[in-house]
Amino acid sequence: MGIIEKDQVFLKRFLTLCVEHDCVPDFVSFLLFPYETKETGGTIVYKRAVRENFETEQIEMMREILDSLDIPKCKLYITEWNNSISNRNYLNDSCFRAAYIARKLSEIGDSVDLISIWMGSDWVSSYYDTVGIANGGSGILTKDSIRKPAYFALQFMNELGDTLLSKGDHYIITRKGKQSYYMICFNFKWYSSNYFLRDENIQNPEVLADIFEDDQPVKLEIELEDMPVNEKFIIKRRTVNREKGSILSEWKRFQYENDLDGSDVKYLRETCIPGLSMEKRETGKGRLQFDVTLQEHEISMIHIYQDLA
Repeated sequence: MGIIEKDQVFLKRFLTLCVEHDCVPDFVSFLLFPYETKETGGTIVYKRAVRENFETEQIEMMREILDSLDIPKCKLYITEWNNSISNRNYLNDSCFRAAYIARKLSEIGDSVDLISIWMGSDWVSSYYDTVGIANGGSGILTKDSIRKPAYFALQFMNELGDTLLSKGDHYIITRKGKQSYYMICFNFKWYSSNYFLRDENIQNPEVLADIFEDDQPVKLEIELEDMPVNEKFIIKRRTVNREKGSILSEWKRFQYENDLDGSDVKYLRETCIPGLSMEKRETGKGRLQFDVTLQEHEISMIHIYQDLA
């Protein structure tokens, strides 16, 4: 296991020795966090990467090492991955992280054999100062088991079909069986320079509105071809954005109060779920057309299936 950029020389030397001694490992694992390493006076310094495609570059770097040694059967695992190593960063609780997960998985999912997000629950990073409903921990669940937007991003990705039809900057479209389609849509926004000029430990949720490049919505015009002619289809949509499924938005209704009782926590646990909507459309001449408008950092899972009623 290693950090690609920091341990590149060691990893290449180690794998070279493995090849020479005929003991090639079944897999190589590494950590993937968006930080650049710099050595200053013999000390390693980590700085947040400003390049949006940093994760893709790191995986390509590791693939080049494996290809140069002619060991393509060696699998590539990401054992820990997140947008930040901080456990006091409200980005971890925000819709940004959900959109980040969806966007990055669409970019790097085909390049590695396994990806493990860092981490499951905020209990791992709970200390004496973790008194709020959310504390910026890196779990996909809070210490009270409230599901964060990141949780639903992973859930949505796991529901995608086994046949990939198309993917782009804001969507992945798949199919299950003959006439059941699952697509995830996302409107990911990159940081503005303001994010890199402030401390990474963001401990005020209100700050999040000022650290992204823009807050503009995205409109997608979807058209599915080769559909049955003049048939009705159901379009069911589950959405997570600042209005639905966001723990920070729901907690804001309590003025970010820390002293909440059990019934309040139960309310938040049951309220922080995706919004659900449904509509019916006809295929006309074998085409199904509809539009999807996404807020900034919104993710949506859309299930399209034939209306048999």
